[in-house]
Amino acid sequence: MSVTFDPTFSALAGRAYRLITGQSADVNGGALSADQMTQALLAGNLMLKSWQSSGVNLFRRTQSSLTIGVLQGTPTNPYPFSPNVINVMECRWVVNPAPDLYERPMGPYTYIQYMQLPNKYYGNDSPSVWMYDRQQAGSNLYLFPPPVNGGTVNCTTVRIANDINSDSDEVDLPQEWLETFVYCLADRLMDDETLADAAQAANTAQRITARAERLYRTVLDFDRPDEIFMQPYGNAGRRLRRP
Repeated sequence: MSVTFDPTFSALAGRAYRLITGQSADVNGGALSADQMTQALLAGNLMLKSWQSSGVNLFRRTQSSLTIGVLQGTPTNPYPFSPNVINVMECRWVVNPAPDLYERPMGPYTYIQYMQLPNKYYGNDSPSVWMYDRQQAGSNLYLFPPPVNGGTVNCTTVRIANDINSDSDEVDLPQEWLETFVYCLADRLMDDETLADAAQAANTAQRITARAERLYRTVLDFDRPDEIFMQPYGNAGRRLRRP
């Protein structure tokens, strides 16, 4: 037994065209034309990037350790992220390093909450809150208060989907997403092949679109929690009381 199934984009695109045309690849059979592969690559990348706006799935989360410099984390001296980070989900200030690792959870601030701080440039021993500022070319992490001696922040970050640069690349998705990718790609490419409105292909187009929507809804919630429990931040050992 193995779990090594990891087809290239060329194989997935070929399958998508076969769903549309009923042929081995393009409408005339044979290999994909250069233009078809170019459009498939563009459609595939656009789809991967737009899917990110639907929310964060488990396979894009990763643990990061950030080395913070002296008084770093202010608007004039932020911590810069590389462009492959799309979001930060939580942060912990490292009080004691490994092997006796002790981390103190930090509270999240919105952009407006952070910018309204009147003393955000005033340093202290360690920060208690963080704010993530995402921009187009790169993003920054802000801390309050900024640490006078620097330190380390461990955090859960969300990476951006890797680009599909060529037909030999693998798609940056886990196995349970691959069929969804094929059907959703076919749904997008139908407009290019002028089959979405063709009478002889109406039933095929409807089936592909319906299955693409159903598969996407399934995988979108595959690794998300069914329930969310609310508790007061920083008071794990205390009970809520009504006023």
